[in-house]
Amino acid sequence: MSEDPKEEKKEVKEARRAQLEEALQPNQLDDKQKKSLANRIVMAALMIAVGAPCTIFGGWYLFALIALVSLVAIYEIIKAPQKKFPWYVWLTVYAFTLFYAYFPILRGSIATAIQTGKWTFSLVLSIRSLWVYAPAMAGEIILLFWFGIMSEKISFSDVAYSIAVSFLLGLGFQSILYLRNVPYVAVDELGLSSRVDVNTPLFSYWASVELFFFCLIAALLNDTFAYFVGIFFGKHHMNVRISPKKTWEGFFGGWLLTAASLAIYGLLLSYHELPLLPGVLDKDHWFLIVIASFLSPLLGDLGDLSFSYIKRHFGFKDYGWILGAHGGVLDRFDSLMFVCLFESGFVSAALMVLSLMHS
Repeated sequence: MSEDPKEEKKEVKEARRAQLEEALQPNQLDDKQKKSLANRIVMAALMIAVGAPCTIFGGWYLFALIALVSLVAIYEIIKAPQKKFPWYVWLTVYAFTLFYAYFPILRGSIATAIQTGKWTFSLVLSIRSLWVYAPAMAGEIILLFWFGIMSEKISFSDVAYSIAVSFLLGLGFQSILYLRNVPYVAVDELGLSSRVDVNTPLFSYWASVELFFFCLIAALLNDTFAYFVGIFFGKHHMNVRISPKKTWEGFFGGWLLTAASLAIYGLLLSYHELPLLPGVLDKDHWFLIVIASFLSPLLGDLGDLSFSYIKRHFGFKDYGWILGAHGGVLDRFDSLMFVCLFESGFVSAALMVLSLMHS
């Protein structure tokens, strides 16, 4: 080190500049990482090709896709403990998880069929439909505890795990369908029917889909930004115990880039009279869009880490292999499920408050 103060300051600045350049230097990918990246891109394109039309058309198309995904997801979550459960545990978890997810559709479609004589997609989103969940949850808890008491092969941890994941997956998949259909409810509950025509193709195939796309963008774009920022610029690991490859650079890069993208998406649509949710997430309530934009990616990260927590606890890497380098269904839907759970609660609370203000 030079004794001249000016030279010493110059050397310190150069050292700091060198450190910054090294931190910003992209990581070099090996052949395995390049192959995984290519596989991820191809599989992502296939998922978009299948998922986008089902989401846009909604109704039974989206229901069929989510039903198929949920059947695989339940299988993956029951297999996660790598333990051979008796058939009646499988049956109980499957039955109650599917009930939590699809009871509003079952109730709404049956009611519509009775009234009109036609079997059409109808989702009941009224708060009054919640009365049936309390006895259903109580029934599942009683059954699973009874199984644990009567069988030495079923531990208390098995019972608690089965109950928790059944609630999580059931309500998670219900929230996905809720967000695709809640714009119709918002128009009705807030008395916007004179200003918003829900029967036009513009509303059916775009305006009513915007909120669900918002959640998809929050989950998928956050994963994508975090992945690319992480593999190219990630230096500091976030939580090696839960997710060895996640870095703080990837976390903040994914969060900030996704939040900015969501805010731009939501505000631009609302400015052009195509709000995410009429009367709630629109230009008159722009601050709600901004809040949702910054919170949603964080919930996506929480979902990713929560399902990674389960994987690390039971000691395996991926929930399955069905999506190639993406892993299993739960490896892709973990973030989306938590984002949709948050957005469902956020939207429901906002709807309730605004409905009271309008009444």
